[in-house]
Amino acid sequence: MSSMSQWLWHQFSTFYVRGQTPVERGQNLCRTLLHPGLLHGCLVVAACQWAWVTGSLEHVKVPFLYHKTAAYEFAKQQLSESVESVSDTIIFAIATLALTEVRCHQQLVLTFALTKLVKGAVGDLDASSKHLRGLHRLTLRKNGYNLMRSNLAQQMLEMAGDRLRRGEVSAMHDAISADFQPSIIALLFTSLWDMESLPPRQAPRYGWWEGDETPTDRLWQDYTKNLNWELSRGFDPERNIATMLNGDAKSSRASYIATFFYLVMAVNDNEMDCVLTVWLLEQLIDDVCDKENEMIAGTFSRSLWFWSVLFGAAVASTGRPVTATGREQLAKWRAMYAAKLGLASSVMQLDSWQAAKAVLAEVAWTDGSDAEGRLQDIWEDAALCREFQDRVLYLT
Repeated sequence: MSSMSQWLWHQFSTFYVRGQTPVERGQNLCRTLLHPGLLHGCLVVAACQWAWVTGSLEHVKVPFLYHKTAAYEFAKQQLSESVESVSDTIIFAIATLALTEVRCHQQLVLTFALTKLVKGAVGDLDASSKHLRGLHRLTLRKNGYNLMRSNLAQQMLEMAGDRLRRGEVSAMHDAISADFQPSIIALLFTSLWDMESLPPRQAPRYGWWEGDETPTDRLWQDYTKNLNWELSRGFDPERNIATMLNGDAKSSRASYIATFFYLVMAVNDNEMDCVLTVWLLEQLIDDVCDKENEMIAGTFSRSLWFWSVLFGAAVASTGRPVTATGREQLAKWRAMYAAKLGLASSVMQLDSWQAAKAVLAEVAWTDGSDAEGRLQDIWEDAALCREFQDRVLYLT
């Protein structure tokens, strides 16, 4: 590897980026060295995360472009050589390409919600959309085109989408404000525009549609009416051309998380690669921790926070570790989310699954869902762990 690629690998192996802050990783991701397809994909994502920290991709632009091209060529070659079989490494490479298209080029998912873009910038979301749809077809092929049931995280997204499309989640209005959570924006976007609707062909200028409005347009406007539209300050007011990262790393993170939600839906009941799962969890936990004190104080929606934590726990349960290191990583994440679930249950005094369901129903819940049994198990395990810890503290 070149010296810049080696430096980028050092950053990736030493730190992960939680929100916009580098955090010492403290965990080994050596599986990424086992295959060039994995390595190229990881370095591309590492470059994008570095741009969140610094606000610029310039320092790592050369290795970013090199490894992005290498990941694309790897996926293209593997698909041409193996028409029938689909490896997990191919799926991983395509997933990272989908992520980087929306993270570090001028097009961002949130961009489409803030301004009307010129034709040249639309191409990046077009490419990401094609990667996502292609990934979905590959997972179908891998499973012999058998009908696949939804994974646990996907089922939670679908329940939320049903409610959001009916305009029934009042907690979203207060949550989407000047201090918005990227994961909430991502949830709203992926709920209103499914994978087959990407990219939206109409986009608002500074938050409002100029042409004919559709019911979806009006829903977006209603949910985001408190959003700080100054997020679009990174755009040229004359030509509506986005600058790198939209001038705001939060909007880039929103696009990244939204793309991950589409990935979760694309793989269906295929368990997500452990590395991809950890990347998503690293971002979701940042928003959870950011609002934890406000949730305890009652100044942020407790039901929305509780739903977000249970969703993170569902994502952690969807990951597919293939190494001992991967199993250790996901075990840590599951324990972390279990602790957050226990905290929320204690604050809201949830003493039964029925009480927990009532809180979930304020955001998204469908009676008779196939997901209920598994979500109940996750919550009850967390509640029992919290109860045990409280008893130990009491005795000591």
